[in-house]
Amino acid sequence: MNLLENTFSKIMNTESLRLFFAVETPDDVKKEFSAISKSFGSLWRPVSPHQLHITLAFMGEVPEAQLNRVLDAGNSAAAVFSSFDLELKDIGYFPDNKRPGILFSHVHSDGTLSLLAENLSRSLSDLADKKSFKPHLTIARNRDRAGNQLNLSFKASWHVNSFVLFKSTFQQSSVRHDIVKRFELK
Repeated sequence: MNLLENTFSKIMNTESLRLFFAVETPDDVKKEFSAISKSFGSLWRPVSPHQLHITLAFMGEVPEAQLNRVLDAGNSAAAVFSSFDLELKDIGYFPDNKRPGILFSHVHSDGTLSLLAENLSRSLSDLADKKSFKPHLTIARNRDRAGNQLNLSFKASWHVNSFVLFKSTFQQSSVRHDIVKRFELK
C-alpha cells in the first residue's frame, strides 16, 4: 500500500462523533412542556421531553481523535464559570413569525449563559458551528410552515449548576442524545 492509499484508508476508518455542549432542562420543566404540548394540535410536532436542552456550542461531526480536546474545553470553561440562574419566558419562532418553522422559548440569564457559550465556541473555533449564539429552548417543529402560530405563554426558571457534552446518534426516525460528560460549574 502506498502512502496515499494508507492515508486515505486511515481517513475512511476514522470514527466521528456528533457532539454538542448544552444545559439540561430539569425534569419539572420537561413535565410542564409535555403537558403544554398536548394543546399544540396536529400542525406542530413537540420535541420529546427527554431531548429538551439549551444548546451552548454545536460541533457536529468531530473526529474521535479530537474528543479529548473537546473535553478539555469543557473542563476549562467549567473551571472559570460559576453557577447561575436562567429563566424561560415567552415564545418565538425561527426563522421568523411569518414562516414559523420552529417554536422556541426565549432564555434569559445574567449574561453568564452567553459568555459560557462564547467561551466554548471560541476554544473550539475550528470545530464549533460559526452561528452566533441565540439562547433558546426549542419546543416544537411546524409540520407545514403555513403560518400556524400558537397562542402560548410560558415561564420557568432554575439554577444551572452544570452543563453537559452530548453525543447525538441518529436512529430510524429519531435522534438519541447521550451524555458524554457532565461539567460542574464552580
